[in-house]
Amino acid sequence: NRRMGTDTRYAVQTSISIATDIELRRAGTDYPRWVTDQYLQLPDTVPDRVRQLAEDITREAETSYDKALLITNYLRRYEHTHTIERPPYNADGVDYFLFEQRKGYSDYFASSLAVLL
Repeated sequence: NRRMGTDTRYAVQTSISIATDIELRRAGTDYPRWVTDQYLQLPDTVPDRVRQLAEDITREAETSYDKALLITNYLRRYEHTHTIERPPYNADGVDYFLFEQRKGYSDYFASSLAVLL
C-alpha cells in the first residue's frame, strides 16, 4: 500500500530446475487438474492463424518439451525492441506481434510463447 523507498530492503527466493533434457522429455502430459484448470486455458477469441502457427511449428515434435524448444527457437527470429507501434484498436496482441509487427519487447515474446504453447 505504500511506495518502497531507496533504503527499503526485501528478500526474494527462487527455484531453478535441475531437470535434464531426458527427464523433461519423459515428463509427459499427465498434468494435475490445478494446472489444466488454471494455466492451460485459452479464450475462444484466439485467432485461428495463431493456433495453426503453433501446430505448424510443432508438427515434428514428439514431446511437450520438444514443442517448447521449437516454439522458443521460432520466436528468436523476431526482433527485440522497445520502439514499436501500438497494435490497432481491437487487434489481438499476440496475433499482431506474430503476423504483422514481427518485433516487440519481452511482454510480446512472453505472451506469444504462452499462447503458442
